[in-house]
Amino acid sequence: MAINDSAIEAAPLFSMCSEEDRNGMSRVHDDNSDCLMLNRTKSTRFLIFLTIGIGGLQVVFAVIFSHGPCQTHLRSLGLSKSLISIALAALPLSGTFLQLFFGIWSDHCRLSWGKRTPFIIFGTAAIIVSLLGLAWTESLVRLLSNLFGGSVHGDTNHSATVAVSVALMFCLSFAIQPVQGGIRALIVDNCPAHQQQEANAWASRIISIANVLTYLSAFLNLPQYLLYFGGTQFKNLSVLASFCLAITLAISCICANEKNRRLEIPIRLDEDSISKKLGDFCREIKRISTQVKAIYLIQFFAWIGWCPYLFYVTTYLSEMYVTDTSVRNPSEPDDKQDAAWEDATRIGSLALLSSATISLLAAMLLPALVQPSSAYDFSRKRHTALSRRLNSMKVPWLTPRRLWIISHFLFALCMFGTFFVSSVSGTIVLFSIVGISWAITTWVPYTLLSIEISQCHLPGHTGENRTIHAGTVLSLHNVAISLPQILVTLGSGFFWKLQETIGSHSDDSTVWILRAGGIAALLAMYLGRKLQDPRIDIEHTWKDEILGMGNIDFAEGLLHNPYHTTPIE
Repeated sequence: MAINDSAIEAAPLFSMCSEEDRNGMSRVHDDNSDCLMLNRTKSTRFLIFLTIGIGGLQVVFAVIFSHGPCQTHLRSLGLSKSLISIALAALPLSGTFLQLFFGIWSDHCRLSWGKRTPFIIFGTAAIIVSLLGLAWTESLVRLLSNLFGGSVHGDTNHSATVAVSVALMFCLSFAIQPVQGGIRALIVDNCPAHQQQEANAWASRIISIANVLTYLSAFLNLPQYLLYFGGTQFKNLSVLASFCLAITLAISCICANEKNRRLEIPIRLDEDSISKKLGDFCREIKRISTQVKAIYLIQFFAWIGWCPYLFYVTTYLSEMYVTDTSVRNPSEPDDKQDAAWEDATRIGSLALLSSATISLLAAMLLPALVQPSSAYDFSRKRHTALSRRLNSMKVPWLTPRRLWIISHFLFALCMFGTFFVSSVSGTIVLFSIVGISWAITTWVPYTLLSIEISQCHLPGHTGENRTIHAGTVLSLHNVAISLPQILVTLGSGFFWKLQETIGSHSDDSTVWILRAGGIAALLAMYLGRKLQDPRIDIEHTWKDEILGMGNIDFAEGLLHNPYHTTPIE
């Protein structure tokens, strides 16, 4: 029986199987066989190394796109608030349009060193060059001016500095897309279906750790300790972020040891044509399951809520702090008011740090409480005191879907809590609780998507080809996340412009945008009720995979010895 090319290309569990094993070698009972990768559980160390690259990318996100050193750096270069907004809008714009392109491209990549790894490597190099160039923009402009004989003084130099910094922000946003999509797809490609929940839980933990370390570093006076990395806070953070990104992604790529299974599929004459790729993309969208489409819709409304919080929480706290200070001391001179704004910025950073710390604690604890997605509990094979203690903590009714629904409700509750909490300290506590919802948001949706991809990449018993590619599905998911960011940015700008037009001087405009986000979270919570809890039947998942590739004998052999659970390093 012929082997199904689409199954070979998309099946994440077959990354280490040889061609001989696929074509009929039923060696399930041989402990030295590479095909035991099919049904062996990955070790915790493997999962940590595979997902650690997300932490390096999150450090870059925290340095660039959070309100803090980057915006201070851009203002010091002479960028106005409107230009800074345009520069920061480059990320959701590129996420909406470019990541889908990179996802489809990587799915059809034929390089011998992998489908995802080339995009991660080149994207990482572009991020580092753009980030360091942004940190040393003034020096770069002077160098370019000297090379081309231009003026390094006056308005020309200022215009050149502004133009170069905005261009570098766009380059940075573009370069992030292949790395972000590639590292997420790498997790799906290299973990069996029953471990997608655990792998994405580790990704959430690593993201939380990266946030805590980055916000903590932003509090320190880094130029005092790192004398050779530049004289400003942003230069030091940029160098550290570049080191973290390069090291962590190198570890992830080496750990994955990616093999490109597309090399085994004969090249068709029309494969590289644009019409063929568009046709394949449209057919693949039609094959996407109802569950995945529901996740997209939920994420769209959830991120309409998250975007105002991520964009404007520091602004809201800063305005609240300065307003309280002005009420208490209405006759303070201008220099005192400037100092109050500096203190207000630190208050906003403190709220982010508190939220990130709570998010880290939640990311460590919650996965131990949630029921596993697999019908077979692999942890029971590990007879350790820690595993038994963790299993005893699991809440019988708490599934990933229900936990996600709870997170939407908790987020909306915190946003509506601004009606009742008016003090700075109380608001910091309120927004710290949001860290619990953030930990769930960076874990559960990706778990549900990864499981769905792992289970839908095989032909069904009816012969219907349900093959979907991780790069395409995850890129469409990023579109569902990025599009709300564009809408929120435009909507907020329109709201503030309307407020200026009617001459309103109210200081509570920002909080109403946050509350509107709470309403969107309630819509996401309602839509989440329609999702299904994923349940993985390990025996039939493996058997279906082999059947989809045309090897009935091997599939039947798995049913006699399906649980080889020795961890793979």
